[in-house]
Amino acid sequence: MAAVTAPTADFAPAPAEAAPQEQQDGATDEAPRTCCLKLLIGNHAVGAVIGKGGATINEFQQHSGARLQLSRNNELFPGTTERVALITGDINAILTALHLIATKLHAGDEHAGPAGEAAPPRPAQTAVQLRLVVPNAACGAVIGRNGATIKAIVDDSGATVKASSADATPPGVTDRVITVAGEMGQCMRAVCLILQTCAEERSYLVFGNAVFTYGQAAAPLGMGLPLGMGMAAGHSMGGMAGIAGIGPAAAQLQTTMTVGVPDEHIGAVVGKAGKAITEIQVQTGVRIKISDRGDFLQGTTNRKVTIAGTTEGCQMAHFLICQKVTQNVQDMAQRARQMQQQGAGGGAMAEDGFPLPSGE
Repeated sequence: MAAVTAPTADFAPAPAEAAPQEQQDGATDEAPRTCCLKLLIGNHAVGAVIGKGGATINEFQQHSGARLQLSRNNELFPGTTERVALITGDINAILTALHLIATKLHAGDEHAGPAGEAAPPRPAQTAVQLRLVVPNAACGAVIGRNGATIKAIVDDSGATVKASSADATPPGVTDRVITVAGEMGQCMRAVCLILQTCAEERSYLVFGNAVFTYGQAAAPLGMGLPLGMGMAAGHSMGGMAGIAGIGPAAAQLQTTMTVGVPDEHIGAVVGKAGKAITEIQVQTGVRIKISDRGDFLQGTTNRKVTIAGTTEGCQMAHFLICQKVTQNVQDMAQRARQMQQQGAGGGAMAEDGFPLPSGE
């Protein structure tokens, strides 16, 4: 495989200022903060990223230090023919991996058209187009109030940045698509700024570190599922595989699916004395089993939640679980804001997590 260059410094994050001497001497040996990027890749182009026997994707991982994962052939982003590529690592590693992928895909586009014919040359200013998937809350942060943040990203990078409309999102899907177009350096700079903005949103970090596929969000139910709460890679879908577009009878096929739920949100799924999970099972007719403490999906801190039942019941249970997690994320963020407001003056903490007036 022809060598591809790593990204240059013109779009990399600005170096941090020198830390105070007491921090340099202290315990600040923390690893770079892990983040993620979800990239849409046309199903026809995925082979170029994987390479023969996985050689290309392995080389990209070695060069960048990021971890790359791809959804399966039949696991497409709802409403598209594109698969989801999950890139995890620190921001520099993610940008390096993205640059390698974009360079590879762009080189393929230049040499072949849709049917293997030579593709006409594209103007340099629209040479690269990247489609990113972000949770709705993070997308709102990227847009900013009255579009101020996205305008600043465009002005800084020189790229074209457009976010899909929330109204155009398939039912039940809580993620939106941000399209970045321009020259390679412009796109990479824009993605860097988008990542830095998204990383400030708690919901982005929670769902970004969870399992990334959508399962069958485009199945007959028409019910999309939040990115990050999909089927675990390497686990069986049973009768669920390939059911898109078939009749109601297929929805009654028995299937088993395993989803990842961040450990800190398992309590919200279970509920007090198991009330929440019991209600989901009764409502959907499925059986739900949660892995023991410390038994996580490989490479994550997400507990395994196995759902068994009809295809329709599993999809509905999956959706309800996602709702529980989403609500818990919002509740945690609200409590954190309240604690910051209440704790502005310092002091001891009460049992409910709020500060008490400081004593003498």
